[in-house]
Amino acid sequence: MMFGCGCWAVAFTLVSLAGKNNLASSLTFAQEHPLFITDVALSALCSGLGQILIFLTISHFGAATFVILMTIRQALSILVSCLLFDHPMNSIGLLGFCVTFSAVFFRILCRKRRPAPVNNSS
Repeated sequence: MMFGCGCWAVAFTLVSLAGKNNLASSLTFAQEHPLFITDVALSALCSGLGQILIFLTISHFGAATFVILMTIRQALSILVSCLLFDHPMNSIGLLGFCVTFSAVFFRILCRKRRPAPVNNSS
């Protein structure tokens, strides 16, 4: 499915570039800057590896755990951005940040308190 999405993305990009008469200039840029091709290839490799890791995470731990991991990752990314680059966070953003982590910690807390299932196979 991801391969199909990638093929459609390439097709739409090519049609868009051709429709705006930017395809030739884009190919010329790629020819004149060989490091650009290296960067694109490295980005594609990392993207492909990321997709494989996403599928492995979902198949091993489940979709809910994956969503929680991605939510935590995004929230931490925002926090680090605010701290390192002095990006302001207004009260609504801070509230959203607190709600996000509260929900994650509440889910973890509820999961630990849930009693283990009893096996009555006697």
